[in-house]
Amino acid sequence: MRKIFIVFLAGVVLTFTGCGNTSPKNSPNEKSSVNNTVTTTNETQVTSTPDVVQKPWVEVERATVNLMDSNGKILRQLENGDELEEGQIVETDKSGLANIYFPDGSVARLSESTKITLVVANYNSEDNSLVAKISLSFGKIWSKILHLATPESSWEVETSNAVAAVRGTAFGMDYLSGKTRILGSEHTVSVHPIDFRTHKLIDKEALVDAGKMIEISNADLAKIMAQDFKFDSRVKVEAAGILREDWVTKAEKADRAIDLKLQQLQANGLSETKASEAVRRDIISRFQNILRKRDLHLDNPESNFVSPSSAIKILDRLKTTATVKTASDPTLTGTTSTSSTLKVHSVNGYINNISSSQNNLNKLPLTHL
Repeated sequence: MRKIFIVFLAGVVLTFTGCGNTSPKNSPNEKSSVNNTVTTTNETQVTSTPDVVQKPWVEVERATVNLMDSNGKILRQLENGDELEEGQIVETDKSGLANIYFPDGSVARLSESTKITLVVANYNSEDNSLVAKISLSFGKIWSKILHLATPESSWEVETSNAVAAVRGTAFGMDYLSGKTRILGSEHTVSVHPIDFRTHKLIDKEALVDAGKMIEISNADLAKIMAQDFKFDSRVKVEAAGILREDWVTKAEKADRAIDLKLQQLQANGLSETKASEAVRRDIISRFQNILRKRDLHLDNPESNFVSPSSAIKILDRLKTTATVKTASDPTLTGTTSTSSTLKVHSVNGYINNISSSQNNLNKLPLTHL
């Protein structure tokens, strides 16, 4: 069985990576959300390095977090590191908690029993601009906007009867049984009511500052729409009970950690923009570590061992973007490269390293033999 596996893995590696020192160049039109670099040495160390993150990604704090269809059917359970597309629906169950990180470093925190739709998530890596719009069907969501870099950038969270828009702040929003609450935490949130029957924006605005809140109920629609009604009169000081709610205290604690990091970086001489970029890079690094652990199936992220089944899975994930090149000499060793930047140093050394442990060979699924 060992010989069969060695021959098989050699064929897989050489098929997807080419042979010799050939390094095909990427097509000018070739783009991907994450640039994966997988490097394998005689120590069998593999790393996934996303240099540019273009899409929002999920951090599952506590299961279960599901990807849903428009009919309320579960499509699949989301895992750490899963990327999201515009239009996708995410729902946490009664015990689920999730953070959705955006490429600019901003984050939306989903509490238990929460359902959101990612309506818009448009990120431009050239100027770090972000246009994000989230629809909250029910539950609780906390937004921490790191720094909207351009005038065209925007962040909106809406329910059936209200929309909150900001440029750089933190706020909480919950919606249940026709009632929306918006809690100000940092700076100012612009709030507009929505006619829940027609889904049209009502031309009134209230500004909610830190420590303030506003409630909007379907039952109050007629009053709000009255011409002489002052919508901003609904803004009030946050009740002490709300401030003690678990989702609020937890979110504000996480925000303080981010703010402290920003303050320390600026105290060391970085501008606000540079400090925000440093925090964004830290978040990308977290994304890297999640992908690395997922790819290698490691309980210990410091481990350098890659099982045969993990190696095959890594290659399988890259096959859609790899330049397939037939190896003329299957015994050839050396550095190889593909358009997906898969780099394998010494194929024979890699295979010999993996095949040295009979115990690890047993991890290879029979379907691959």
